[in-house]
Amino acid sequence: MPRPDPRLARTRAVALEAAYDVLIERGFGNATMDEVSARSGVAKSTLYRHWSTRDDLLREAFSAHALAGAPPGTDLATALCGYIHAYAEGLSSNWGRAAASLAVAALDDPEQRQAQQGFVATYRADLHGFVRAAVARGEIPQPDEANVSRVFDRLIAVLFYRFLFIDEPLDEKFIEQEVQHALQHLCPSSGDSPGTALDDHSAIDHSR
Repeated sequence: MPRPDPRLARTRAVALEAAYDVLIERGFGNATMDEVSARSGVAKSTLYRHWSTRDDLLREAFSAHALAGAPPGTDLATALCGYIHAYAEGLSSNWGRAAASLAVAALDDPEQRQAQQGFVATYRADLHGFVRAAVARGEIPQPDEANVSRVFDRLIAVLFYRFLFIDEPLDEKFIEQEVQHALQHLCPSSGDSPGTALDDHSAIDHSR
């Protein structure tokens, strides 16, 4: 089996970073392959050999900046708190502007709506993965999947609302209160909610 050509990997990496920069500056609706080519030094014909459409390139560029999950064995409170901290930090950076741009573009463009749904599916999968891992470890009982989705949708929604509409800080205290609330609602029938571990959890990084 032939080994991957490192030059192709470098070309893709340079193009993705340039596409992300253009996406941040122009938004999904106004970013062009011509500008990505000029910014990256990669010929437009080469870009189209790697990505069939402009939207394919922009989606991959955006996804390349998606959040990482938690290390195996991380308890639910720590995993969720770390993820939401990182999400909030992302919203406050260029990534947040790209997410807002994607949300606006998706209102009237079915292809951008598809890109948006792919982004949503990614973070939903991350969060559901934390819960499945906690269940497998015996940390929490099996929750209702629909309830898990509702809890996490509300948790992400409040971050966007605070960031986009009321311009209030996504600070540590606010984030940990929201995570505590979410954890308490994941298993409402359980007398020992995982959220109780958040207040004194030594593994949570309070230096953020």
